[in-house]
Amino acid sequence: MRRHRIALAAALLFAGSLPLAAAALPLPSPNDELLYSARLWEARDRGDLAVLALEKLALARPDDADILRRLGELQLRIGDAAGAARTLERLQRLHGKSPAAATLAQAYRFGTRDRLRMASLKRLIETGRGEEALRSLQALFPQGAPDGDLGLEYNRFLARTPGGWEPARKGYERLIAAHPDEPRYEMALAQLLAGRDATRNEGLRRLAELSQREDLRGQDIGNALKSGVDAVGLARAPQPALEALLRFQPEDEALKGELAARQRAAETRRLREERVLASIEPGFQAQQRELLRQRLEQAAAQPQPPPAAKQALAVLKLSENRASEAWELLRDTPPRPARIERAVLFERWSAESRAARQRGELKQAERSQRAALALHRNDIGSAVVQADAMAAEGASPAAGELLQDLARIAPADEDLLRSRTRWLAANGRPDQALALLDADRVRGREALRQRLRADVLSRRAETALQAGRRGEALRDLETAQALRPDDPWLRYSLARLYAQLGLPRQGRELMAEGLQRQPQEADMRYAQALYLSSIDARADALAALQGVPPAQRSAGMQRLESRLRIGQARSSAQAALARGDREAAGRELAAVEPLAGDDPGLLGEIASGWLALGDRERALAPLRLRAAPDQKPSAPTLLGWADVLDQAREDAELRKVVQRLRQTGPLEAGQQRELAALEQRLDLREVRELQASGRHAAAQRRITELLAADPQNPRLLETQADLDAARGDWAQARERYAALLQRQPDDLELRLSYARALAETGDRTGAEAELEKVLAAAPADALSPRLGVVRRRVALGQYEQAGRELQALQAQFPDKGDVQLQLARLREAQGRYAEAAELYRGAGLSPEQGMAEAAARGLAGIDARRQGWITGSVDFQDKPGDDGVSSYAAIEAPLELRLPYRYDGHFIAHADGVFVDTGRLKPDYDTAALFGQFQAAGPASLALLGNGRGTSQEGVALAVGYETPRWHADIGSTPLGFEVEDVVGEAEWTPEIGGLDAGIGISRRPVTSSLLSYAGARDPVSGRTWGGVRKNAVAARLAYYGPRYSFGGSLEAARLEGRNVLDNDYYGGRISGDWKLLDGERDRVYLGAAANYSAYSENQRFYTFGHGGYYSPQSYLTLSLPLEWQGRRDRWTFELRASMSYSASDQDPAPFYPTDPALQAQAAGSPLPSGYSAPVYRGGSGSGSGYSLRGVVEYRLFDGLVLGGRAGVDRSDYYEPNFFNLYFRHLFGGRKTEPYWPPRPPKPYSEF
Repeated sequence: MRRHRIALAAALLFAGSLPLAAAALPLPSPNDELLYSARLWEARDRGDLAVLALEKLALARPDDADILRRLGELQLRIGDAAGAARTLERLQRLHGKSPAAATLAQAYRFGTRDRLRMASLKRLIETGRGEEALRSLQALFPQGAPDGDLGLEYNRFLARTPGGWEPARKGYERLIAAHPDEPRYEMALAQLLAGRDATRNEGLRRLAELSQREDLRGQDIGNALKSGVDAVGLARAPQPALEALLRFQPEDEALKGELAARQRAAETRRLREERVLASIEPGFQAQQRELLRQRLEQAAAQPQPPPAAKQALAVLKLSENRASEAWELLRDTPPRPARIERAVLFERWSAESRAARQRGELKQAERSQRAALALHRNDIGSAVVQADAMAAEGASPAAGELLQDLARIAPADEDLLRSRTRWLAANGRPDQALALLDADRVRGREALRQRLRADVLSRRAETALQAGRRGEALRDLETAQALRPDDPWLRYSLARLYAQLGLPRQGRELMAEGLQRQPQEADMRYAQALYLSSIDARADALAALQGVPPAQRSAGMQRLESRLRIGQARSSAQAALARGDREAAGRELAAVEPLAGDDPGLLGEIASGWLALGDRERALAPLRLRAAPDQKPSAPTLLGWADVLDQAREDAELRKVVQRLRQTGPLEAGQQRELAALEQRLDLREVRELQASGRHAAAQRRITELLAADPQNPRLLETQADLDAARGDWAQARERYAALLQRQPDDLELRLSYARALAETGDRTGAEAELEKVLAAAPADALSPRLGVVRRRVALGQYEQAGRELQALQAQFPDKGDVQLQLARLREAQGRYAEAAELYRGAGLSPEQGMAEAAARGLAGIDARRQGWITGSVDFQDKPGDDGVSSYAAIEAPLELRLPYRYDGHFIAHADGVFVDTGRLKPDYDTAALFGQFQAAGPASLALLGNGRGTSQEGVALAVGYETPRWHADIGSTPLGFEVEDVVGEAEWTPEIGGLDAGIGISRRPVTSSLLSYAGARDPVSGRTWGGVRKNAVAARLAYYGPRYSFGGSLEAARLEGRNVLDNDYYGGRISGDWKLLDGERDRVYLGAAANYSAYSENQRFYTFGHGGYYSPQSYLTLSLPLEWQGRRDRWTFELRASMSYSASDQDPAPFYPTDPALQAQAAGSPLPSGYSAPVYRGGSGSGSGYSLRGVVEYRLFDGLVLGGRAGVDRSDYYEPNFFNLYFRHLFGGRKTEPYWPPRPPKPYSEF
């Protein structure tokens, strides 16, 4: 008996822990949200929306053949045979050999041309001719049961043929296994089972489970349940089937009576059990309790303890006031008794209240205690209210825990569903919120779920937009708007996104449709006006507001009207400014200033207008006064002041205001976002200013710091890539842009940046492919991305394609200044400057913000091509050497006149005054013997020099020429008045070869190494003239000038000839490169390396008769490392250059008189100067190092006049020239001119 009582006590104690409600059904396993949506819409007889959902999914998964199979079958089910045909053709084209294509093709055939054969088969079944029907079925499907929808029909027919029921059942099971996420197959199997006595209860249980799904047609399930219950009878039907049927037939009195009778019987059994337990004496219960505890603890300690043991142990602990331990046992052990769980939760939240009170969180303690009391009373609504209050007061984690606890005891509560959904969405868990809604199967609240789903999707879209995932946001907002078509603000959010994607017209249509649905709804008109305002359609926005009766206009509507009128005034002011009427522009803004009142945002709008007019003080004054600390400004006022400072680029003051905002009391969520956006703009501007000043490393450090705080911020990551691009590291920029595109594939501006990076790294094919992707993704009425493609095509030299695309944009956007401006730039790039100038003038009349300034800059660049100028200088040059022989001092005064011809050419006139002096040749035999014929004539010839003979010459060089960006040609003279006068000139062609600088030309130029080579000389002994060397050359060059690195090379071949000098052949080449160490708006620093090699056939470096007087080694190699700094400061520009070099040369011996054998023979018998054993100049090899320094500076004295100077020295073995000059440049017409950067001194004609 005692053993029986122990067992009974344990059994009854355990019975108390049994669940009082059935466990929630597991979530369905939806493959995809769009798949679920398609099934949901079809169940609601909205096949059109179901097709739309599957079409979107097919676009998202182009490689999934099964999606197209589902789409085609759906179209057949709703009677859209034409659509199914298109889907089949698409499926066969993309996945022709897939099983899905074969399945849809078969379904399409039997749904169209062979449907009569299926109808005949159905007729055989209905008339009881089962065997004949089976033969027909086998003939129609010789390969056996088909897949998909046709498989449902096949098995439905098969089940009604002799011996076909069991094969049909297996057929349905195979379809369910193959398509676990398609409930129609489960529905068909449940109906089959419910139609047979032996399996009817199983079928009814399956139908009861399916009745909780929203993606099946409820009427079909209700009819099937009714048929099955009628067949088995109310008394024998399974309880779940009766409960499910009651939801479809709530007025069925017999059904309600049967369920009530069953509930009374269950209650009677429960009371009987409790009376038996109470009859056991208390002492015996205590003894058995301890024994039971031991056994339950042993069971609960097992690796996989039985749930019943843990629940029973929890009951024991709860009875001993050990609620927290009981909760830990119950937490993960479903199912749980609701009354016990409520008791546990009461104790749990009472403990939480006590703990919050001890922490000093009195409000949270009060909320927790109220939640505990509500749980104790089973008042779920009050507990939900407390959870909402916790979330609103910042205790979001506690609110989430309370809501989760409530869901365990009241999963079907409507208020709880609403709060849980919103809490999950607000705390970054929108997918869990959607899953919660999917799992809720309570009938009668489909509209609530629809509203909540729309709210969650809208919140998820907002998060996606902040992360730059516009495609995801678009899909969510479109779905949300379809769920809540009368919500004006969902429409507004979707329309705004359309506008951001370049689809403003689609946004207009969306808002207009909303107004058609609710023409009297003030908020719908308000939302429409806000949207139209956002796309600068101010007149239309005002018209929308006028439709709201004045008595119904809210403060927000009135503020919007003021903002629109201020915006119209700003546009009018811009138009007046474009016409040059600044006074009228000011009147427009002054007229609307009273509309702003004390509203910080409206004051900021007016400030923006004054800033555009250049009146900074009038822009800043109103808000500066209101934001002063003694005025105790509100957060909106400070934010408005900060925005104006941001526009004015008053960064120092802006940082102070930002600090004040941080110290202000708690900001609202929108204000916090606005402040964060301000701070980010300020930070990014700091980064870009560091970059612009050439401080690349500092800019990189700053962006790295910002990314450390917010590593996934797309704006920061894009700026980091932009920094790489700005400093010329296009390979790194390309990698970063590519990584960003993986996260933001719909960002077309980002894709354009990636295209540029591809082009800069040499992948033109890849760049063109990206441009095609932008065009394919850009909506038809999206202007910005399509203009971006045009800009990139112009940069790639694809002028024809750019022109075609611009023509299409002109036709579509005839009033857009941006299109006309870009067309002007295209014509400029094509060299069609007259057309470009007219287009720039037209674009300048556009009232669009900033258009007048951009057009003016373009027109200034065009007009600069028609600018004429005159420039001149005085140059001083000195090269030490032997007086009268190799010493060289020159003064040149070049004067150059340039007159424009059309837009791409200049006529050139040149006149150079030249004075060259080598000093006096003294009667010193060792020196004189190395000049002219003195050595051959012997010492006696020194008498011709007397006390010394001057060797200077002067003359004027004249030249004319013509130059375009592709051609240069000139012809002129060496200085007239020199001993040797000659005609010289050059012709050069610079073809366009991609992004390379190339040139090929022929020239005849004087060799200016010495007086002898430049001017020629008369021999004092014989009276004969020699020298005047001219270099007749052909040359070619090719260079790449990149943003960070540059490389170049050149080749040259020449014949050097002069009067009575030995002809000489020259060959030379040069390769060089430089690295831009610093690239800022004010400074650039380059480090370079160069190698030069040259070779002459003859050694002509000497000054005796027959020599040319110019350095001409037979082999000469120079390696140099230059460092160059270019800077500009206000009116000044400068360039400083230092270079170190190493050279090695080889020279052949040369006779004193290489052109006259008789003279050379005479020299052999004449005395030789010191150091010579024969009348032959010694050859040899040598090497050495050197350095050079050079500086140039320019200064704009006033508009039209620039002054400059240059100085330089070279130092190496036997070569130490010095140079200095002063110059000017005057532009005709007094046009404003800036100094060249780097400075550009004029060249003497001899150096052209």
